[in-house]
Amino acid sequence: MIPSTTNYLLLFSFMIIFEIEADDDKKGLKIGCGYRNKYGAGHQLSGARDGEAQFGEFPWMLALFEVDNRKREKYRCGASLIHPQVALTTAHCTETKISDNKFKVRAGAWDMELLVEILPYQDVEVDDVIIHPKYLPQALYNDIAILILKSPLELDEHVNTVCLPPQNFVAVDSGRGYSMGWGRIDKNSNETAVLLKKIDLPSIPRENCERMLRKTRFGPSYRMHESFLCAGGEKGKDTCRGDGGSPLVFPVGEDPDRYYQAGIVAWGIDCWEEHIPGVYVNVAKFRNWIDEQLTKRSFDVNTYRYQNMKLILTLLSLGLLVHGQEINEEERKILQQIFTSTETNNNDFNMPGFEEVPQTKTESYGAFEKCGEGKTRGIKRCVQYHECDGKTNTIVQSGVTDGFGIIDIRFGGNRECEHTLDVCCKISVGNVNNNDSDIDNGNENNGTNNTNDIDNGDNNTQTTPIVDQPSFCGIRNPNGIDFKITGNTNEAEYGEFPWAVAILNYQAVSQNDNSPLVCGGSLITPNVVLTGAHCVYKYKIYDLIVRAGEWDTQTEKERLPYQERSVRKVISHPDFNPGNLYNDFALLVLNDPIKKAKNVGTICLPPQGTVINEKKCYVSGWGKTVFGKVGVRQAILKKIELPTIERRKCQDTLRTTRLGSKFELHGSFICAGGEQGKDACTGDGGSPLVCPDPSNPERYVQAGIVAWGIGCGTLNIPGVYADVAKSRSWIDQELRRLNISDDAYTK
Repeated sequence: MIPSTTNYLLLFSFMIIFEIEADDDKKGLKIGCGYRNKYGAGHQLSGARDGEAQFGEFPWMLALFEVDNRKREKYRCGASLIHPQVALTTAHCTETKISDNKFKVRAGAWDMELLVEILPYQDVEVDDVIIHPKYLPQALYNDIAILILKSPLELDEHVNTVCLPPQNFVAVDSGRGYSMGWGRIDKNSNETAVLLKKIDLPSIPRENCERMLRKTRFGPSYRMHESFLCAGGEKGKDTCRGDGGSPLVFPVGEDPDRYYQAGIVAWGIDCWEEHIPGVYVNVAKFRNWIDEQLTKRSFDVNTYRYQNMKLILTLLSLGLLVHGQEINEEERKILQQIFTSTETNNNDFNMPGFEEVPQTKTESYGAFEKCGEGKTRGIKRCVQYHECDGKTNTIVQSGVTDGFGIIDIRFGGNRECEHTLDVCCKISVGNVNNNDSDIDNGNENNGTNNTNDIDNGDNNTQTTPIVDQPSFCGIRNPNGIDFKITGNTNEAEYGEFPWAVAILNYQAVSQNDNSPLVCGGSLITPNVVLTGAHCVYKYKIYDLIVRAGEWDTQTEKERLPYQERSVRKVISHPDFNPGNLYNDFALLVLNDPIKKAKNVGTICLPPQGTVINEKKCYVSGWGKTVFGKVGVRQAILKKIELPTIERRKCQDTLRTTRLGSKFELHGSFICAGGEQGKDACTGDGGSPLVCPDPSNPERYVQAGIVAWGIGCGTLNIPGVYADVAKSRSWIDQELRRLNISDDAYTK
């Protein structure tokens, strides 16, 4: 017979399981986070209009008010309850222009015009605001803040916490979720909702969201920061101004009565537009930071930790039945760990419908100590090189330094940091200046109405910093910009060839294909690229995008971002012959000009008929290392130093190959190379061959365009290039027709 203590525990377990299985309209405070009151709390709203939440339906929803020194309050934003004394919102919602003003939250609110509800709301002042240290107000990166309340709220049926996902969890298939708030209800007015509204929204995969946003005024170069995620994109369904800081929640897989907070309303382009999703703070990116902040202040982090109570109690009851005896000390420890553990990142039950993206790095092995380990733990950490001040070797919050010293781009070895462009830097304490932003970030800001205006400077991958850059063409940076690399064989310095561009297949880029490279090219004016006609003659213009300022294709850690532009027009030479590649010249006219920067500039073109004989010319590109299947494409832009080859000598050499003794080198070609292991190769087509300008050795002119060759890097077999000097008059003529000046490639 089962002992009496176990009988009580078993009966208690079944009673709770029965309670959990009860109908959803069962009233009362539920134990655990994320319980939605689908049919309302206290009463059910009959005749509710579409978009109106039930009273107490989302018990974690808070209203954030700004209060001046005369006790006048103004609704500012939404927020969510994650602990009886802690709320979550966006950092931009906590910015105030009046230092004496304070904040308070209202829990259990529903009708903003009613002072008395069936179940009363609770007002509590905010005691402290903790803004994420990497919050960037101009772009709303890392736009998250924790609100510490002066006193804990009393949890009730209509006031409870929401669950948070574990660090770096991503939804495999989130389906549809809800956002809620008291923001604007109409695109054409500033009227805000009186009753709490709710919007059901689909989750949008990251790559789809970027593709959709690139079709807006952001343009094809836009890339979404890792601290964001997307939802919505359906006509008439969206969050809007006044909803900033409000939660975006999704059901927890097989436990559909419970919800986790995936996002926080951050910003958007207009409101309610079809195919334009809203952008939210990705809460899973900040779970560890949230845990750390609460643990420092001795708050229980289990209040927002999802636990499958039904599963736990079922296992408990089954365990008791099997053993038929009192639980022993080992079992007691296991149960205690389940119910009270604060190791949230490791002990969270895996949420159905999620997969974990590991982030925590293991300690290094062997005698070599990595940055941030051992003696440097808490003192130093790896950051992107431009976030470390070269003089003080401390982390710069704004991330605007130019870098310093030498970076070893070799992989492996005893490096302090795992990534090539990361450096070991001292941790410093600093604050980020809170500047205003013109993005529709969802908060009420004193009645200003600029919902149709977005500051295009909100994403570093889209705009270019203002930098000192010579206004003339052909300026090579032989020592690179920001830093000089070491340990390399044939990699170009960062920014060494600012005219080099990559021509990409748009479909491959949008689908994250591993091989989006079509060809190389060169920037000759801010909105014109010169390349080989054989590269592009088979493509539709909407299949091509041009990327300038690229260096390492496998990272975005460079200080200066690359710029992407779509192609408006392709102009191939009228005498181009795709069979033998005669007159292999093409111009790509871009939809928008590329902005000049230290890593982006134009190349000079030689006058018509110029003959260039130089021993130290360069070809650059991301093509293969060697010819054939064993060759691999380059991640970092490579450069090859080559001599030009006199025309008659080149023709004689090529006649010794399979081309035969009667081969005639067409007048539109020149040759370069012929040295063992030094050549352009597959994927380098369209890339520029540049040589010192005979009239001004301080700058470079483009002598050729990579066209074809017999293998790659074979001794005494030169590569064949389209002779740019033979096409100069044609280029000038085509640009005059487009009213484009030749200053960018002549001066």
